[in-house]
Amino acid sequence: MFRQSKILLIGLGVFLSYQVGAVNIYGSISGTQNPVWDTAVPVPELGGIAPSYWESVEPRTTHEWYPGSLKGDEPNSLVFKDLETGITFSTSVTWSGVQYNIGSSAHKFSKTYGSNIGSGIGASCSDLSINIPVSSVSQSNGLCASDEGFKTVGGSVTPFKFYRPVLELPNLSVDIQGRPSGRYSASFEYNPVYFYKTVIH
Repeated sequence: MFRQSKILLIGLGVFLSYQVGAVNIYGSISGTQNPVWDTAVPVPELGGIAPSYWESVEPRTTHEWYPGSLKGDEPNSLVFKDLETGITFSTSVTWSGVQYNIGSSAHKFSKTYGSNIGSGIGASCSDLSINIPVSSVSQSNGLCASDEGFKTVGGSVTPFKFYRPVLELPNLSVDIQGRPSGRYSASFEYNPVYFYKTVIH
C-alpha cells in the first residue's frame, strides 16, 4: 500500500550579480507514479521541466549578445523538508539547461554569428536552439557559449526580458517513498551565463 505524498518545490535563484529572483514549482506525487506538476511545463528540446512562468530580469543593454548555459556550479542534489514535521529526504537533480526569452524586444534583434564566443571561459555549445523570441541552451557541454546570437537593428537595448532553468528530478518518485504525506519544499540557486558586446567610446 502506498501513501499519498504532496510535495511543494520552491527554488530560489540568484541569477546575475545584481539580480535576485525566485522560482516556484508546485506538484504532487501519488504512490510511485511520476510527479504531476501544477506550475511546470515540459521542455522537450532540453529533456526536462521548467517553471510555467518566466522570471523577469533587466540585464544591461547591449547591441549584440550570445546565450550561454548555466554556470555549472548548481547543486547535484536537493534536500526536501516538511516544514511542519521537520522530516527530510534528498533526491538528485539534473540541470538540463536554460531558456532565454527576448520578449517585447524581439522586433529589435536579428540573428548573428560569432566564433569562439566563450573562448577562455567555456566551450562552444553544441546542443541548442537559438530562435526569436525563445532560445534554449543545453547543459550537456557544461559551461558553454553559443556562437549563434542576436544583434540589434538599431542601438543598444535590453538583450532579453526573461529566463528560466530547465531541470530533471529523475529519482523523486522513489526517494520520497516511506515519508508521510505532507508538503515538502527545497531551495536551489542557479546562474545563467550569457555573453554580450559593449561599445567603448
